[in-house]
Amino acid sequence: MLLLNHLVIMGNVFGQTPAARMLFYKLEPEIHPALKTVLLYLEYIDDGMIFDGIVVSDIPMDGKLAEILRRL
Repeated sequence: MLLLNHLVIMGNVFGQTPAARMLFYKLEPEIHPALKTVLLYLEYIDDGMIFDGIVVSDIPMDGKLAEILRRL
């Protein structure tokens, strides 16, 4: 829940797309599946987006995290 709160604040301060771009750029590629899952849940991104050479549709979803978010 705290992660969602922080991402919502980032989206409100910087805008949804710029916040997503910053996160994909600054975080390690190992974290991208979890990041994609949460940003899709928040509707900050869609699968067709590309951030500085990072194609969102090429990043797999985090299944465990997606199941947790479905229960919220």
